[in-house]
Amino acid sequence: MDPATLDALNGGSAEVAAQGNGDTDGSPTAAGPRAPVHASEAVLASARTQLTLLASTAVCNALWSLRPQRVPAFSLSWLSLLCHRSLLPAVIHMPGARGWPMLLRLVRCMFSFLGDTLRACPVGMPTTLRLFYRGVLRLVVILLHDAQDFLADNHH
Repeated sequence: MDPATLDALNGGSAEVAAQGNGDTDGSPTAAGPRAPVHASEAVLASARTQLTLLASTAVCNALWSLRPQRVPAFSLSWLSLLCHRSLLPAVIHMPGARGWPMLLRLVRCMFSFLGDTLRACPVGMPTTLRLFYRGVLRLVVILLHDAQDFLADNHH
């Protein structure tokens, strides 16, 4: 990277930063002009992680508000959102298992709705209930594959 670009990124002169570090050839050092760029990458990664945690928590709270017991017509879409490839891993792998209580609440809600609906169902299973049942099985397989600890801790 040329000194003018470094100067623009760091908000100061690359030559002054190099001289301040005892660097005579103008090449950047670990504490020189590139250090703020690397530090900003770490800050961005941390911010991205925090935003993912906040977004996952917000989506889980929204799913709780729209649970199938409250809005039965939304149950298939609700289950597909719960099983989404971006949400489920983010909730399962939150640091310190912080997402597990939210996921447990949603999974219990899902099984409760499925049990109540199957009990109230006549002899044949309607197509929508069959699709919901397959989605529940899919979620259980995903949890069995990706979150054995979650299932072991919450097997009751």
